[in-house]
This record gives sequence, structure tokens and C-alpha cells, in this order.
Amino acid sequence: MKYKCKKCKKVKEVFKGTITYSEEEKKAVCKQAKCCKSYMQEIEEKFNGFPTIHRNEYTHEDRIIQHKAKQKAARLKRDGYDKNNPKDR
Repeated sequence: MKYKCKKCKKVKEVFKGTITYSEEEKKAVCKQAKCCKSYMQEIEEKFNGFPTIHRNEYTHEDRIIQHKAKQKAARLKRDGYDKNNPKDR
């Protein structure tokens, strides 16, 4: 994200920033975007989403697939099937 100082007009680009709430400015600010003893103003750019966020939680379909696999394994175990026995493969 790009930030611009309100006083000296210096532009700074921050790739990894920490967002925090500033009591003096009464808004959320980036800790790394500080210049002239105050926080810099974010330069508005076209927002294209968060391309580097990878979700690792399961979707509803993944949970259904896992549940069915567990049910099948329990049914096969109950019926005497052993996946470690070469005769049952």
C-alpha cells in the first residue's frame, strides 16, 4: 500500500504493515507509515482483493466428504474388512 505524508508530501510504499487504532487520529492506521511525527495518509488505489490470502479451513463439501469417508471406514471395519490385510485388498 502506498502512503503520502500530509506535511512533507513524501510517498512511502509499505508491503507488510501492522494495522492498529490510533487514539490521537481516532482511526485505524498503519504503524509503519509514520512521517513528521504523524501517520501518513493512504493513497487510494483500485482494490483488487487480497491475492495472497490462502484459506486453510474446510468448506462444507470437504466436511461432507470426510464424514462419508469415516462412515465407510467404520462400516468396512464392522463388516470385518482390514485394509492392512493383503487378502482383503
